[in-house]
Amino acid sequence: MAGSVRVNGVWYPFHGNEIIKTIAKVKIEYCDYIHTQPNNDLAGRVQVNGVWYPFHSNEIIKTIAGETIENCNYIHTQPNGELAGRVMVNGVMYPFHGNEIIKTIAGEKVEGCSDIRSLPDNTLTGKVWVNGVSRNFLWQSDEKQVLVDI
Repeated sequence: MAGSVRVNGVWYPFHGNEIIKTIAKVKIEYCDYIHTQPNNDLAGRVQVNGVWYPFHSNEIIKTIAGETIENCNYIHTQPNGELAGRVMVNGVMYPFHGNEIIKTIAGEKVEGCSDIRSLPDNTLTGKVWVNGVSRNFLWQSDEKQVLVDI
C-alpha cells in the first residue's frame, strides 16, 4: 500500500507502514501523485524549497535531459516503468517521459501542456498548445506522433 498521509499539517508519502519525511536526505514539504511502480518502488512528486520535483525510489529528479525542472505535475509511471507527466522548463510546461522532454510534436513547437496520461502501450497523450491553439496529442516516439484538433 502506498499514498500520502497528513502529519502535523504536512503531507508525506508513505509506503507500507513507513512515512517518508526525507528523500535522498532532503526534507519533503508536500507530496502528490504518490504511487508504486511495477518494481514496487515509490514514485510521485514532492515539494522541496517551494519547487515541485518528480521522484522515484530514493531519487528526487531535479533535471531531465540536462534541463532544470521548475515545476511538475501529472506524474505517473508508464507500463514500461518510466516516469511521465509534465515539467516546467524556462517557464513552459512540456510533456516528458523517462529522460526526454517533448518540446515539439508533429513538427509543431509546444507552448504548454496539460492532462498528461499514458495508454497501456506507453503512448503519451494529453493536450498541448501550439500556435496559441489547444490540441490533443498522441506521442509514441520521435517517429510516431500526431496532433488532433479539439
